[in-house]
Amino acid sequence: MSSTRSIAKFVRELEFEDIPKEIIAESKYHILDALGVAFPAFLEKNSKILFNIVKEMSGKPESTILSFGEKSSTYGAALVNGMMIGTTLDFDDLHVAAGLHPTTITFPAALAASEAGGATGKELLAAFVAAAEVAIRMGLTAPGRYHKRGFQPTSIIGALASSLAAGKLMDLSEQQLADGIGIATNMAAASPLSVAVGSYFQGIDTGRASESGVFAASLAKQGFTSIREDALENRFGFLNTFAGQGNYSEDPLTRDLGKVWNLSQTFLKRYPTTYAFTRYLDAALDLRSQYGLKPEDIEEIEYGANSDHGPLFTTPYELKVRPPDRNEARTSQLFAMAAAFVDGKITLDTFDQSRISDPRILDLAKRIHVVDDEENFWVQVKTKKGTILKANKSELRQTSRKGVVEKFRTNATKVIGETQIETALASTLSLENESDLSNWVKLFVKQ
Repeated sequence: MSSTRSIAKFVRELEFEDIPKEIIAESKYHILDALGVAFPAFLEKNSKILFNIVKEMSGKPESTILSFGEKSSTYGAALVNGMMIGTTLDFDDLHVAAGLHPTTITFPAALAASEAGGATGKELLAAFVAAAEVAIRMGLTAPGRYHKRGFQPTSIIGALASSLAAGKLMDLSEQQLADGIGIATNMAAASPLSVAVGSYFQGIDTGRASESGVFAASLAKQGFTSIREDALENRFGFLNTFAGQGNYSEDPLTRDLGKVWNLSQTFLKRYPTTYAFTRYLDAALDLRSQYGLKPEDIEEIEYGANSDHGPLFTTPYELKVRPPDRNEARTSQLFAMAAAFVDGKITLDTFDQSRISDPRILDLAKRIHVVDDEENFWVQVKTKKGTILKANKSELRQTSRKGVVEKFRTNATKVIGETQIETALASTLSLENESDLSNWVKLFVKQ
């Protein structure tokens, strides 16, 4: 059986009861995290622009657009929600080895399709877990290769994974799910330029991936066919096109599928910036706290990064040392690290337009230097007294579930009140008990 068909079979046959309880529990925290991120993203100018365009273009009102509260077509809701959860703030989860953001690209499609189709909480969870698992496994077929070939794996893989999320909730047959993969392959697109350039945070690539997936599933449901049996591994299929011939392994797609679950290895972000900064920011904040450092105590700061990563978030230097806007600030390791030492925290407010001109942060940013070091993830401070202080964060510290809950509360406070927040929190963490998702979705809308 082809890998394409094996994946379609897995998604079609997976039931809520087949998924380990721990994976179900984990999935609810990922959903909670994603829904929380959509609240502050709702306040962004680009979210309102996209919402207004979708409102003008939209057809039958089937699925809710988070925070805005209005219903759109399933495609429009997946597009706007996908952008808000993903690229707007870069606060979404990440599977490090696969190099992609699984919840960002599968949950918006699943949410839109589940509401439109009258699904239950159990059905939504099963579709999300199945699609997220496939997305991660697709990333693992060619770790790092998609980026090097000039593609953003989150979004190109997202179109296919979203088709599976939506397709399962549309009750597509195994054949139709396979067709959906092939159709979505022809819709996959996105550039990795966004990784280091501030314009990333104005992009809609994750939203477009979710929208494309819903569209592909809808076409398959209506009898639109594709390569069918081998859309992934065909000579002109997804893997050869995007990873390149000889640059991938099919093995991760199906090895122990349904037995080994990768969602639990997905990292939930603590900071609203690129994941690559996490260990450095942890080190900076630990040094500041441990030694009571103040910006005026610091002579210079060095940090170690490999030759690939080092220049990525420090060039062009003039933009990274003095970012002109908050979007550029979020991709500046110099700015982010300086802010950590100045403020003792990194929050959404760190990158507010009013904060990026703070002279204390900008002055310290000029005294931060990257050192070429393949070991990575250390930060060293030289004080004005000549003392050398160093912290190494080679191990990535996972965000605790308590931390995810607090992140949700903090994000949601920007849009909704305390009572609604606590109800939304409790309902999401018992999502399998929800029989009417239309009422549950209303908890994530500005009243």
